[in-house]
Amino acid sequence: MTEATSEQITVTVSVPSNVLSPNGRGVWQQRARAAKHAREEAYYAALAVLGSNWQPWAGRVSLLIRWCAKGRIPDLDNAAARLKHAIDGIVAAGLMRDDDQIAGMRIERGPLDGHPHVELVFERD
Repeated sequence: MTEATSEQITVTVSVPSNVLSPNGRGVWQQRARAAKHAREEAYYAALAVLGSNWQPWAGRVSLLIRWCAKGRIPDLDNAAARLKHAIDGIVAAGLMRDDDQIAGMRIERGPLDGHPHVELVFERD
């Protein structure tokens, strides 16, 4: 599920694989497969919400990571690392021109309704 307003975009993706963590255990093939899956899933989820007439945002963007899954929330740097490929997919879909536009990031626990997922809420500053 994704939603958009003029100044805020929410893209929902699966909880990223533990192998994408900097401390993740796995051979390079597992990491590559997980990275490709995360990027493609986020790309298509973002395309679904942006639509065909979307113009990429310019300027600063803030990102809220809403972790909607049981268990411990990863710390911010670990969550960002696990979501790097998803963010790359969203940028490739055209939300913004480059991920270096992300000026700030925070993480919070989201509701545990339904299947585990992560909501990436982008807001134009």
